[in-house]
Amino acid sequence: MGKIGEVQQPSAATDKDPTITARATSPKGETERETQGKSSFERDTAVETARTASKEKIERNESVRNKSPIVDEKEQESPRKCRKPKSCDKVSAPTIGFPAKLPPRFLNELTIEASFEAPEARSGLVVSQAMLVLQVEEYSVFSGKVAICDFIFGINDHEITSKSEFCELIRSLKRSAKPFTMKVKRPVWNLKTDRLPKGYDVVPGYDYFQGLMVLYPGGKLGMNVKSYNSKVYVTHTDQLSLSTSTCIVGDCIVEVSGTPVTCTAVCSSIILKTLKEKKYVIMTLERAVTQRALHFVRFVLLAEKTKQLDPRMAADTTRIGCSQALRIQNILVPAPSKSIYRSKNHKTQNKRITIRNMALLTLIETDPFNPLLMQAVPPKKMDSFIEKVRHSRESILPTAKEVLSSEPVDRRRESARRSIGYLFNWK
Repeated sequence: MGKIGEVQQPSAATDKDPTITARATSPKGETERETQGKSSFERDTAVETARTASKEKIERNESVRNKSPIVDEKEQESPRKCRKPKSCDKVSAPTIGFPAKLPPRFLNELTIEASFEAPEARSGLVVSQAMLVLQVEEYSVFSGKVAICDFIFGINDHEITSKSEFCELIRSLKRSAKPFTMKVKRPVWNLKTDRLPKGYDVVPGYDYFQGLMVLYPGGKLGMNVKSYNSKVYVTHTDQLSLSTSTCIVGDCIVEVSGTPVTCTAVCSSIILKTLKEKKYVIMTLERAVTQRALHFVRFVLLAEKTKQLDPRMAADTTRIGCSQALRIQNILVPAPSKSIYRSKNHKTQNKRITIRNMALLTLIETDPFNPLLMQAVPPKKMDSFIEKVRHSRESILPTAKEVLSSEPVDRRRESARRSIGYLFNWK
């Protein structure tokens, strides 16, 4: 079978003998079976009908060929060349800055001074294509100077337009080892406010803030909330998340984007929806500052809304556990096949641990917490006993110093030892 749109060309013998044309265009043996046993008039009629059908078929194929021209065989064998889409011809330059236009009151413009003391010094800075700071390494040039989600827009009065340009400037500053200044725009995560939802009662002992959360590349929300008495409280925030710089444990979320919230479902849905649409969200927070308010917030965080069930263990489980414990107690512990102590002939050439002369201090971060909610731990019994011993020692030492210097040395030691008693062990 031929391909769609292809027509088989007739041979040269077709023009001379119409019978051959009829045989070529008809199925195999069909013309011979039709003409056998027929008269000459019938045979001529059949041949004429076949010729007419052949001409109609050829005309129909030519019309189809004109509509869809035949592809050259060389072009079919050659690989097809992919054309670039029109959208790829003009690529728009990536925009730098925050993912959305933030309100001016939530932005601070800072100038940071820094310098590379050595060419091999690490910058320790990871930025996005929009020039937002994503990570700052410890003990690097920018450690403690640049914060996450800072927007770097200039170096030495030179405006930065792309990430590649920023990398080239940093390389040149490393080679020159000259001090430089860097301009950044830092978000203000909390602002004091008096704006509260209509009908909301101001509670004494609390401060009210407007909190900002910006959705930057790789950031996550990382916040757990809890509903109590028609209020939503923050119970936990993850490290290096969007909520760490905005909320602390114990904050009450009053409203989100101008909508008052009273339950966790509405609060979480509005926050997620606003972050997806606007790339930032503004919340009104209620934060406890007095001891009475802190005591109430501490009670709210410890309150359990659903009681944990402690069902009785099944009888067969208890029986199996007791039998296994008895079996383990009766089994004698075999002696170790190899001692853990080193022998005298132990080789210490291949050491797996190397102790360096310089120690590197590495900070271990804890989960975010609210220092105002922390309480002093009551003293332990051992601590009180040590305090008593220390006071008794301070009261006995002056008595030991009053011993006359005319007495022999051994006599003075003996009198001091008797006066101090069991609290001291003089050598």
